[in-house]
Amino acid sequence: MSRIVVAIVTFFLYLSVVDAVPIPDDVDIEKRVSHEGRGTWYETGLGNCGWWNNDNDKIVAIAKSRYDAENGSNCGQWMQIVNKANGRSVMAKTVDSCESCGYDDIDMSPAAFNAISSQDVGLLTVDWHFMNKAYHGP
Repeated sequence: MSRIVVAIVTFFLYLSVVDAVPIPDDVDIEKRVSHEGRGTWYETGLGNCGWWNNDNDKIVAIAKSRYDAENGSNCGQWMQIVNKANGRSVMAKTVDSCESCGYDDIDMSPAAFNAISSQDVGLLTVDWHFMNKAYHGP
């Protein structure tokens, strides 16, 4: 009986120590914010971030209003995009801005769009979120 009591007390003491361990200052923690918006596709080229891409690259343009609000800081940042109709997802790199997009809308390259739907559809409802800036793609 005393072994069980010792084991239980030891277990709870272990939990109290583990729970009290602080997170080191050099650990980058970002809150994941999901967005729901319209997803469309566009023909690529020179993006607002200053890079040339082609239709085979899995890239994305964010709303110009979001791009400006963030001072272009999302350039090169990856995002996960999910087609709400079928659950298919794709990872795409932010390289451009979209003048006609609403704040939570995105414009995808043909390669990114085709990964989650047919271009014939043209317009999707998507959930998307930026990946941690340390993420460098699939």
